Amino acid sequence: AFCCVRPPGHHAGRDGLIDGASSCGFCIFNSVAVAALHALAAHDSISRVAIVDVDVHHGNGTQDVLSRLPRDALPMGVRGRRKDVFFASVHLYDTDQGNDVEEYRFYPGSGGGDPDDLFSNSLNVALRPLWCVAPVGPVRSRAAP
Repeated sequence: AFCCVRPPGHHAGRDGLIDGASSCGFCIFNSVAVAALHALAAHDSISRVAIVDVDVHHGNGTQDVLSRLPRDALPMGVRGRRKDVFFASVHLYDTDQGNDVEEYRFYPGSGGGDPDDLFSNSLNVALRPLWCVAPVGPVRSRAAP
């Protein structure tokens, strides 16, 4: 099954506000994480779920919810282990490095890529905005005929 969900609630963590975050970005419930875990719990034919979050912002709440799931051992009959859910967030990420302070240009400023993410079945694809990338090589104009 393929579901296109809006709003995903991807800034709401397991307990609402994530430690160190200033807000949940107007997200109250993480509907995409709830839906994924419900699919695993309610449908025996579903053994794995992938969440692919393509947005300007990192899905820090979804990553928080999924990283707190137990990796393997669960009580008999309970489903929803971390290894059963894959999360990928494709988002913009860039920093300003001025005045000895690193400031993030895109809320929430997370998702820059951490090697430990793969342990929790998370993949962060942090894209630098095209307007921040210097052109490669000289720009040549076409000569008029």
